[in-house]
Amino acid sequence: MTEKQATYATIHPACPPKLQRAYKRARWNMRTLARNCGINIYYASRAIRYGERPANENIAKALFFTREYKHRTGQEPKPEPPAHIKWWRSMSKEEREGWIRSGYEIERARTRNY
Repeated sequence: MTEKQATYATIHPACPPKLQRAYKRARWNMRTLARNCGINIYYASRAIRYGERPANENIAKALFFTREYKHRTGQEPKPEPPAHIKWWRSMSKEEREGWIRSGYEIERARTRNY
């Protein structure tokens, strides 16, 4: 097996084609590739040998990985509020303030020492 064949055997199928070409241009040298991409050799090695995408978006971009999109499966609607919350929200601001004031006055009357 030639050096070229051995090198192709170590490239993971999930490795981006652009990264494979850059690796070939670097004459199959991991250090040269990492230096050319401006990243740590660890990330280049993991991407080529295991097809791992780095978590850091800038490093992934340097290794020619495509942008990772978040899948939105449709957000569930919020549950309907309980009846007492609906009742409270249905009142105007003045009515609500009246309820609060009356509750405060009743509590104040209870705590007086006569």
